[in-house]
Amino acid sequence: MLKKYGIHLIAVGIFIALAAIFNAPVLSGKTIEQNDIMQYQGSSREIKEYRDKEDRQILWTNVIFSGMPSYMTSVIHDGEILKKIPTIINTVLLDHSVGYIFMLMLGFYLLGISLNADPRVAMIGALAYGFSSYFIILLEAGHNAKIHAMAYLPAILAGMVWSYRRSKIFLGAGIFAFFLSLELSARHPQMFYYFLFIAVPFGIYQGVKALMNKTLNQWIKATGFLIVGGLLALATNYPYLKSTLDFSKHTIRGKSELQLNTGNATRGLDKDYITNWSYGIDESWTLLIPNFKGGKTGRIGENETALDAVDSRFKQAISQQNSYYGDQPFTSGPVYAGAILVFLALMALIFYKGKLKYLFLGVFFLTLALSWGKNFMPLTDFFVDHFPYYNKFRAVSSMLVVPEFILPLLAILGLSTISQWSKSDWNQELKIPILGKRSKLKVFYIGSGALLLFLALNYVSPSLFNTFLSNQEAETLPKALSEAGFNSDQSNLFMESLEGARMGIFKADVLRSLFFILVGSALTWLFAQGQLRKNIYILGLGLLIVIDLFVVDKRYLNSDNFVNEQKLDKNYGVNPTVADQYIIREYANDPYFRTLNLTVSPFNDATTSFYHYSLGGYHGAKLKIYQELIEHQLTNEIDIFRNALNNQQFSPNLFLQTPAMRMLNMRYAIINPNSQPVENTHRLGNAWAVKNIKSVESANDELFGLKNLDPAETAIMRKEYADKAGSLPAKAGNADIKLSSYDPEILEYSYQSATENLVVFSEIWYPEHWKVTIDGEPAELLRANYVLRALKVPAGKHTIKMEFTAVEDYKGIESVSLVSSILILLLLPFSIYYQNKIS
Repeated sequence: MLKKYGIHLIAVGIFIALAAIFNAPVLSGKTIEQNDIMQYQGSSREIKEYRDKEDRQILWTNVIFSGMPSYMTSVIHDGEILKKIPTIINTVLLDHSVGYIFMLMLGFYLLGISLNADPRVAMIGALAYGFSSYFIILLEAGHNAKIHAMAYLPAILAGMVWSYRRSKIFLGAGIFAFFLSLELSARHPQMFYYFLFIAVPFGIYQGVKALMNKTLNQWIKATGFLIVGGLLALATNYPYLKSTLDFSKHTIRGKSELQLNTGNATRGLDKDYITNWSYGIDESWTLLIPNFKGGKTGRIGENETALDAVDSRFKQAISQQNSYYGDQPFTSGPVYAGAILVFLALMALIFYKGKLKYLFLGVFFLTLALSWGKNFMPLTDFFVDHFPYYNKFRAVSSMLVVPEFILPLLAILGLSTISQWSKSDWNQELKIPILGKRSKLKVFYIGSGALLLFLALNYVSPSLFNTFLSNQEAETLPKALSEAGFNSDQSNLFMESLEGARMGIFKADVLRSLFFILVGSALTWLFAQGQLRKNIYILGLGLLIVIDLFVVDKRYLNSDNFVNEQKLDKNYGVNPTVADQYIIREYANDPYFRTLNLTVSPFNDATTSFYHYSLGGYHGAKLKIYQELIEHQLTNEIDIFRNALNNQQFSPNLFLQTPAMRMLNMRYAIINPNSQPVENTHRLGNAWAVKNIKSVESANDELFGLKNLDPAETAIMRKEYADKAGSLPAKAGNADIKLSSYDPEILEYSYQSATENLVVFSEIWYPEHWKVTIDGEPAELLRANYVLRALKVPAGKHTIKMEFTAVEDYKGIESVSLVSSILILLLLPFSIYYQNKIS
């Protein structure tokens, strides 16, 4: 047993050791400080409080965006027992930074083994995949779900590879189901969706191959087992999938109710939003040369040698310019696969005999082109308009995870092929298009020589394949310099100095890629000459890959990113400011009101939610109606408020010009963390009765009608709801209504009035699961002011109870998840046992 599996145990040990070495500070009790995790913890603060204090899972939270479902924030489903596996791994390996890199490598190692690669070759592919710069950059930023999802994808493909082999169909199905379940539990559907660009063509390829080999029945049988395994994996995540599907149509990924004159609208996200982060076409060379476009967004002055050749008159100004000059708004770093990896992938394209390489090559170029987004709109338009669910995902540059997946895959095929050759094999002839018949050694010279020539040309003539000003800079910089008092000659010299500094950064990385490929080619030549043993050759390439990627990765994640774990124990180290402390004291008298924090980007930051119920927040799937309120009303109101402050013209009555802030029960605006916040004395509270109903025909009329609305007097409602509300009595609007009990899922109000009223609640409209009763009798919630709830309440003294019943409505589906998880946990060891029995 040890002899059979010893090499695999060694591989696991190497993966753990290298992941720990790379993240060495965790060994002294430190962890990575991740911005996105800070935002996540702010968003989930209320959810965690109820889980910790009451052992209760709430499915609605009010700490972000004035309230929204918590399905995609921090929900834990008891039936999803497989989800505990990565948590255990991260705990055993001391920290998630070690655990995720280990899981990336382990998954890819399984894929290499499934392709019958030598375990040592599979290790090299796994190391290259695990230390790809993209994953390290994600780790630094805190995109843990994305890394987590990418860790399982290679193993899912491995399950497919094994399933389509007659002798390993059960093993493949078990591995496929197990890792697909883990993949779905990682909660990043975008990564799985992109993976389908590999998985679906691979399945079709196997079907065509089976048809040609007259083994179609075997393919049908394998596909059937994979479908069963896939259904089991879906069932293990059924609570999450069901709630997400219900929720998605109401989010920014759903269809808008508004009718706007824009060519960017889709049934999902707007095209501008989808393509805002688009990789540049020439930026794709970062797969080979990390700083092809300057690296990460940051000051050129951070690179000590970049300013050496800059004119002394401009050094200070140039040092403050951005080192990144690609097409994205900003970036934390490039997608770098590794110079040696590109070299080995090229060897696969030249020497690997199987047709599988053409499938991978086609997917590589398709997904690379899709990552260009707005830079290649005909293809992007086609997929956005016609490809199912493609319009639900943003940041098309993320599609580069597929090319970054395929390159080490090709590298495995390439190294597996050439590492098996003897010296005499290298002298065998190959028929190469255009070149005719050539020995393998000569073809190797041509292939590696072409790659080295490309790098040499980039070094000698940097402008041949690259430009050193972004498109925006080329358009705006001359004008900006002119306005700053530069004459034409000075402007030209400044731009030449800027380009020169960036050129220096670029050439340094060209030289390092040239060096690594030169050494890799030399090792390959020595192996071809019989002067290196196979073990030494593979070990040498592995060391080169690790050194190459380690050095680049440390540009983006190093000891500076680690802090003592204790610092992040409470609210991720976010301490209350003077303004926060003032507002916290007020909660004793008024336990539920909202805060607008203008000291941060209010709608892209959730740190406010650590201490307050926030008007803003941070979430990738906020409610669409609220996003539209932000874009078309709240942003304008914030501008009014800020302009008044800047011009020293603020008075409390200014809030009369901000109807959305009033109706959202915004009590405080934080404008300086170290001073008392500004109070909105015209807020309308948790609920109020109105005197009038303004009936409108469309969603446009309702939303844009807020601009001139006095929400204290009038509710604006679409006709379907206005008709249900009916007419109001002459004395309507006089009611005593108070929030008597707050719970995120159960709101109770005391009400008293001599007349019937339409009560508007400062609670976000969500058409599912919210139920309301008046004195225990069911009533119908109505919609008002585009984003709020309303209720017709009769005269008298009443108790109004509003309850979010999603927990009850979804009751029972946890058992589906639990049973399916148990079945998969039984299926995996059974499939391994059965495979060993028949082997």
